[in-house]
Amino acid sequence: MAITKTLKIHLKVNLLQGKIVRFKKLLYLCEKNSLKSKVVECELELYLENENVNIYSIRTNGEKLEIEKFLEKFPPGSKYEKDINIILAAIKKIISNGALERYFRPEGAYGDGIGAIPIEGNRLRLYCIRVSNSILVIGNGDVKQVKKWQECPILSQYVEQLKKLQEKLNQSLKDRTTTIMNKNINGRLKFNIK
Repeated sequence: MAITKTLKIHLKVNLLQGKIVRFKKLLYLCEKNSLKSKVVECELELYLENENVNIYSIRTNGEKLEIEKFLEKFPPGSKYEKDINIILAAIKKIISNGALERYFRPEGAYGDGIGAIPIEGNRLRLYCIRVSNSILVIGNGDVKQVKKWQECPILSQYVEQLKKLQEKLNQSLKDRTTTIMNKNINGRLKFNIK
């Protein structure tokens, strides 16, 4: 409740001063702090099976798959139709050739597998985990209106979720509660993430 009043006060002050960037950073910090204590269940689910690559997506708290949520935000005929078509073309290329590194824009730390589609300039970003050349986990994404994803609360939320999921998946692979065989992720596929 106090956070809401604080946000309203800062919004009025920042709007009056024309400093929306400061408000966005404050909002991001408040959201980030509230998300730290919230536990979400992320389940990896096979979305598309192909001879070159298996594409998984994430079901968060039993809701729709993250890829489905992303596609619903930008239906055919939307003002981002050109951008979504570029992403779909990139996914088709991945389906044809595999999840090769060259198809992804690196977004996380070096070697963590977090990437974005498409690699070329676009107003939209779709974030994913490239597990191998034959396994891809697609998360969610949105319009990128800032220079870095870290500056946008919505994009940050998607990338941070993938980073935490990747950490849990790596630990599970190390513990052998999850295994990878060819193009399949087997064993433990549900992870609780804070």
